[in-house]
Amino acid sequence: MMAFAPASDVDAVEVNWSDVSLSALHGNHYQLSDYELTIFTIEWGADYSFGDHFFFIDNKYDEEHDYSAYAELLVRGSVNKNTSWNIQTGWLTDVLVAVRVEHAHPLGEDNQAYGIGTDWRVPGFRYFKVNAFTRRNDMVDDNSMLNLVWGLPFSFGSQSFLYDGFFDWVSGVSGQYATSFNLTSQLKWQVTEVRSQPLYVGVEYVYWNNKYGVRDVNERNLNALIKLHF
Repeated sequence: MMAFAPASDVDAVEVNWSDVSLSALHGNHYQLSDYELTIFTIEWGADYSFGDHFFFIDNKYDEEHDYSAYAELLVRGSVNKNTSWNIQTGWLTDVLVAVRVEHAHPLGEDNQAYGIGTDWRVPGFRYFKVNAFTRRNDMVDDNSMLNLVWGLPFSFGSQSFLYDGFFDWVSGVSGQYATSFNLTSQLKWQVTEVRSQPLYVGVEYVYWNNKYGVRDVNERNLNALIKLHF
């Protein structure tokens, strides 16, 4: 049985690590928006004594310099860190309670998702996470979502590279939303040798079927990418 620690025993929240990055991307094969976009993305991830969080916002500018944005916040509470139940089974290293919030501007669309996350120890990978959600949608009926994220560092000679990304599968809603999947990944070369503040250049590739749940709208988009961590 899991046992939560009483409030008097709970220490102040500690930050194990925190990472902020700024990316600039440019591509010209976007669907359901202007064909050509420049996107500035701010990401902030951190690991705490209670769990972890990840936040990002995409700031999008079209050829006419019109602005739109999309943001997500994911907060997860760890079973291992908050209970007496220590999950270390094979490759599975933790189970987490997950909450995700999504916002799109200027549509004013706000969605919430609630579910279970899992962390995995996969040889060679820096991280490998799988989250399953029930989504409470603002503009269509509720549905389900599976999310996978990974980071795979590798090297050629003295040069360091990182292949990372995410996969989202979102279930359809009859007459409202087609089943969608989005595989977005980045292949990056680390330009600087400073591990605490690496600078990357590379590409991002988007393979998205039924984008935003719109049937037969499929995006295949290659973006130039530069990314700096702080």
